[in-house]
Amino acid sequence: MIDAQKAKSFLNYIPITIVLLLSYAGAFYITFGIQYLDVFPFVANHNDRFYIVLFGMGILGATLHCSRYWALDMDQAEKDQKLLPTIFDFIGYVTMIIGGGVTGLILYFMVLITHKAVFIEPTKMRFEAAIIISFCGGLFHFKVRDILEEFYNSIIKQKKTPSDGKANN
Repeated sequence: MIDAQKAKSFLNYIPITIVLLLSYAGAFYITFGIQYLDVFPFVANHNDRFYIVLFGMGILGATLHCSRYWALDMDQAEKDQKLLPTIFDFIGYVTMIIGGGVTGLILYFMVLITHKAVFIEPTKMRFEAAIIISFCGGLFHFKVRDILEEFYNSIIKQKKTPSDGKANN
């Protein structure tokens, strides 16, 4: 039987569960609703609708990542009661999910820019490929962020180096 303190702390998983379920429902509604149910009819521009779909796929990928993290978090909390969540931990999940949607869009644009820069005559990216790229951007948003941060830092270091090739210290 679970004592009152333990049950009270485990109740903090309820808002996290609600956030995850609403994120799945919202991502499916945005992504597949725009494609098949004509959701958001006031957004008439094809490109804008496409970007909303990509954002939804990024949210879907990030929600999948957060679900895995949630399961691991619950497993660790079951083993060690000190790791139980606080009532405000769901805010971290919300920001991770929204950040995953944005990261999915950013990864799509990075791949698109790279594709156009590498090939002499770039072909148009297929819709399915863009969806997968955005989903992976949301799913692995923490790794994409690290790669972009490393890329940004390398550019900054190049700008700070003088013309003779020696770095400033």
